[in-house]
Amino acid sequence: MVVALAVALVGAASSRAAPRIPRATTARDGTVQIGGVPQFLIGAGWPTPAQVPRALTLGIGILQGNGPGATQLAISQAVGSRGWIVPDYSLKHLHAHYGNAIGYSLPDEPDGNGLLPSTADPNAGKRVPSTERARKTGVLIMQTLTAHFMRSMPKWDGIGDAEYRAYMANADLVLTAVYPFAHGCVDPSLSMSMVYDSMVELKRLVPAKAAGEWIETGPIEGYCGADPVSSPAARAEAWAAVAGGAQALFWFTHTFTKGWWDDFDVSWEMGESIAATNAELQRFSKIILGRRDPNVISTSDDPIKVGLRFVGGRYYLVAVNLSSEPIDLTTERLFGEGDSGIDDGPPTELFDTVADQAASPLGEPDAAADAAMRAFFERDLDEDADAKSSRFGRRR
Repeated sequence: MVVALAVALVGAASSRAAPRIPRATTARDGTVQIGGVPQFLIGAGWPTPAQVPRALTLGIGILQGNGPGATQLAISQAVGSRGWIVPDYSLKHLHAHYGNAIGYSLPDEPDGNGLLPSTADPNAGKRVPSTERARKTGVLIMQTLTAHFMRSMPKWDGIGDAEYRAYMANADLVLTAVYPFAHGCVDPSLSMSMVYDSMVELKRLVPAKAAGEWIETGPIEGYCGADPVSSPAARAEAWAAVAGGAQALFWFTHTFTKGWWDDFDVSWEMGESIAATNAELQRFSKIILGRRDPNVISTSDDPIKVGLRFVGGRYYLVAVNLSSEPIDLTTERLFGEGDSGIDDGPPTELFDTVADQAASPLGEPDAAADAAMRAFFERDLDEDADAKSSRFGRRR
């Protein structure tokens, strides 16, 4: 897997030494802002205090909920000023006044667990709580849904498109999960492409919400074997989600294969990959959170997943190879031979340099892939920003 980006920009840093919790809100495009500073959120869920230091060391700055046998207060204390927590949405936690809570999470995957949207008829069944938006309260509300909101997926009984719109309207950050390796052997509809496709579709449905994805790191329940997810594959999933429009990533570190709930069952190799990926995401955060062109997208059958961002008068391309073969990344490969989607010139005018795609994320990582990560596409364009937004071909 190779990700091609332009100039490396240092991610915006937030001040976490402030005595008060800064306001957490969202910009018009859904980008989360903490204390007024745009942030690409990197998180994990339901930890125990013993695992918090390792999570923080790996570059995970958001800890959602509390894991087996742990209290939310213990998690808050373990995180301290080194990160943020997102407790479950409940009166108990709302009144606890944790000093590092930037938001609250609604019940996990309500669509698959028999919970209706907050706007549903109260006589129809249990509902998720109704919440206010962060732009008013300064507190983020997170909601994770199953991937069944996608057009290609079957719907749960009683949950249709209207219900999914209602779930999403009741949150500021909407996440989903695909887990193609840990669950793909029992659900053939799941694929690596869906990691990307789900973000494209989520941003199409709610462009003003922050979109995020849970990334698998292990066997979870063990359906597909003891070690179905390689560290390069997890890294590829993370960057594919980003290419599709993700503004947050949460690593799913839990497994249930040992006879108990292991809240951070992450191998050394996977941990190294998580740390490296998180560092890349922070390094390029200003580009990732730049203005996204929703028309430049890859089809589901295309192994190259692309996303286009516009920052500081320049276009930046994110390109991820999800195939098992090296692919020569030329502009013809991206935009089609003889048809770049550009009205006034050949596709090569878009970029100063072109990098070759390295080997599959399913193989072993190598120095060439890491070196190619640093290969950049860059081209200064003289047109104004509004004119530029229409210059790229639509990829459906």
